[in-house]
Amino acid sequence: MSAPNLPLQENTDVSCCSVMDLKLRELLDVSTLVGKMENRMLTVVSGPDMEWAEELFGLASNLLAQNMSREACLEKAMFSADRKRVETALENCNLPSGRSDSIPQEDFTPEIYKVFLTNICPRPEIDNIFSEVGAKSKPYLTVEQLTDFINIRQRDPRLNEILYPPLKPEQVQSLVDKYELNEMLVQKGQISVDGFAKYLSSEENSIIPPEKLDQSEDMTLPLPHYFINSSHNTYLTAGQLAGNSSVEMYRQVLLSGCRCIELDCWKGRTTEEEPVITHGFTMTTEISFKEVIEAIAGCAFKTSPFPVILSFENHVDSPKQQAKMAEYCRSIFGDMLLTDPLEKYPLETGVHLPSPMDLMGKILVKNKKKHIKTSSEVEAESDDDDDDDDDCKKGCMDEVSLATCNVFLGCPLVEIQKHTLFSGYVSIVKQGGEGRGGEGRGEERRGEERRGEERRGEERRGGERRGGEGRGEERRGEERRGEERRILFLTVGTAGSEAFATEEMSNLVSYVQPVKFNSFEASKSCQLVALNFQTIDLSMMLNLGMYEYNGKRKGFKTKTSQGNAVNPVWEEEAFVLKKVVLPTLASMRISVFEDGGKFIGHRIIPVNAIRPGYHYIGLRNEKNQALTLPALFVYVEVKDYVPDTFADVIEALSNPIRYVEAAGDDPMEPDPRVTLPAENGVSHAPIISSKPPSLVSHQPQPTGSVKTAVKTEDIIQSVLTEMVAQTVEELKQQKGFVREQRKQYKEMKELVRKHHRKTSELIKEHTARAAELQNQHQRRHSALQKSHKRDGKKRLEQSLSTLEQELCVLDQESSQRLSELKEKQQQQLLTLRQEQYYSQKYQKKEHIKMLVEKLTTIAEECQSAQMKKIRDISDKEKKDLKKKMDKKRQEKINEAKANNKNVTEE
Repeated sequence: MSAPNLPLQENTDVSCCSVMDLKLRELLDVSTLVGKMENRMLTVVSGPDMEWAEELFGLASNLLAQNMSREACLEKAMFSADRKRVETALENCNLPSGRSDSIPQEDFTPEIYKVFLTNICPRPEIDNIFSEVGAKSKPYLTVEQLTDFINIRQRDPRLNEILYPPLKPEQVQSLVDKYELNEMLVQKGQISVDGFAKYLSSEENSIIPPEKLDQSEDMTLPLPHYFINSSHNTYLTAGQLAGNSSVEMYRQVLLSGCRCIELDCWKGRTTEEEPVITHGFTMTTEISFKEVIEAIAGCAFKTSPFPVILSFENHVDSPKQQAKMAEYCRSIFGDMLLTDPLEKYPLETGVHLPSPMDLMGKILVKNKKKHIKTSSEVEAESDDDDDDDDDCKKGCMDEVSLATCNVFLGCPLVEIQKHTLFSGYVSIVKQGGEGRGGEGRGEERRGEERRGEERRGEERRGGERRGGEGRGEERRGEERRGEERRILFLTVGTAGSEAFATEEMSNLVSYVQPVKFNSFEASKSCQLVALNFQTIDLSMMLNLGMYEYNGKRKGFKTKTSQGNAVNPVWEEEAFVLKKVVLPTLASMRISVFEDGGKFIGHRIIPVNAIRPGYHYIGLRNEKNQALTLPALFVYVEVKDYVPDTFADVIEALSNPIRYVEAAGDDPMEPDPRVTLPAENGVSHAPIISSKPPSLVSHQPQPTGSVKTAVKTEDIIQSVLTEMVAQTVEELKQQKGFVREQRKQYKEMKELVRKHHRKTSELIKEHTARAAELQNQHQRRHSALQKSHKRDGKKRLEQSLSTLEQELCVLDQESSQRLSELKEKQQQQLLTLRQEQYYSQKYQKKEHIKMLVEKLTTIAEECQSAQMKKIRDISDKEKKDLKKKMDKKRQEKINEAKANNKNVTEE
């Protein structure tokens, strides 16, 4: 029996029973929503030693088993139930497929099975990779070549070479020993293409590093630093208008990894006065609150040890039933329920919230908390009764550490730098002595709730009213208002009509309290977003993929692969995500659909966990459960993002020797030219800044000495800037020219491909025609022999001579026709080759013309940009020269005045 893909649990609930009908096995597939949830339960029966059951549960909770390699998937897919598929595949491959020709089961070994799969789903791209790596015409790779392949193609460039050193040949030799079946090649340190393909599909080459599947994030930070996997309307199995409620949904949601679940509590109307969970004012069914608490207690920490948050939407207006709810939580949860703050993390100003590690194994309750008013607060409320909303907002924002609790405790981590985040969903709150948490209007809210209940009771009684004198119009108006209220409840929901918390329920609340939702504008920093686990849409798929690991979407779509549904190949240009913003939060979703839009499978992988190189990606279904056979063989390349402006700089830094050799400059002498970065596809011309003018010292000269004047040419030269025109090679590096070259390369490649296709079709046609002539010759030869055999009984000798003559004539005629056909075929191929040659020649001429025109256009644009810059520089130089001339003239005037003064004094 293959290991299941769904989380399992030991359960003795009354809803579990043995499967008596074999047809019910089809309903066990949790990927469908056919039938009730209770009919899709599986009871595991085993002996007293429990060995088989323990192994089964161990496989169900094994992360590596849920992320198995391609090789393990193929081994798992080999069992007797696939016989019909094997026969169909054999028939499609023209292999024996009849009843009498079927392959014996003992002969269909795992080795033959893998060879059979290779024949059905060939991987010619692996042969190409094998040749590119270094094999070329040889049937093997050496250890050195395989080492270079792993360290260059398969290695993540983001890894530190000191902490994660590249593999050595000795380590690669161990891989050869593991995956190469030919002992002779193993001894020589070589690996064949089969061993190479086996390595590519192995555990060592998985797309996700195994360490990413385990807990790899720091879980010791305060609680608001994380995302939380959260569920909305957890109790429903379908829509919230008429769907059925089920206790089993709480088990399945918790087992799938959710850490925050919703309990929509309402007052029970039975004689026992037991609270129930349902969606108010709809046709959904009710379930027992006590049974839900028991289910949560049994499954809360089977998948993850990190804390569980119970989000109560409390509509129970009966203090007695609220007391029952609190008692059930205390008695059933026991020590798991956290009702008082931890000693290390009191609810005081300046104290951080506890971390997920500190709260491991604990259940937190989110419910309205009763606020004990002081006399000063009562006086303050009497002075300002109209500012309830403002007080609520102020009370929320005044709390020391207000942060949205959207962390999947144990899943993708993002540290929030802000200490104060505001969200309307829920807050993990540390309260000071003055914190009010939005409960400062308890009595007023209770009055509003009473009035709401009176209105709802009046609405329910509206249908019983009958016409009376003068009241028909009033009744119709009341019915319209009641209908509007019903529509409001269906549209907005019932979250805004929660009951006031009694002391028993209030005492269960410790760190988590609800916060009033104001608008979506304040929800940008939400970390806890509740999703409907019962509806597998794209958002839920991304949620499942994100929280699978202790870890702005851009979409690409390939063309439909025609003609091979079993082993499709997409030979298209690579998808390039040039820049990934915040890769620690980004995820990549790869989905496969049929041409009609039917979903086949998908995989969601966090960007920071993707390994570069050649890998198999196993696909999942909508519920993120592994599919056995569907997989994609992809090549991933990861690089650091560098803007186009600094690409040359990074290239020079990465290989300075080659850069200097290409530039032809001495590395010891700095280049005086400064090239401005490219803007809008046109780079500025290099500017050679002149040396600064030497300062002229003005020292007193002896009498009669004449001071040498600074030449005008030196002053002019000091402000001039030389402009150098761009060379042709520099112009060819412009984006527009490079883009045109790529376009022409694609056109030429497409033209060659078309001619190759025509040549292949012509050769196939010639081969078929030659085979047809050979068949005709054989048929005529056989017919002549049969004819002469019948006549040979009468005239034996004459018949033999005539037969030899006719066969000779037939052979000559056939040879002549075959030679004529070959000559004709050669002429056709020659004509086709000439056509291809002249087509390519004409295309190249046209491309050269277009490149010359493009280069001319780019040169004119660069010239215009340089001319504009020259004019700007000229104006600036004129101003600088004028300033220097004025300064020099003033210095001469001052010097003349000083000389006159000295002469006068003497």
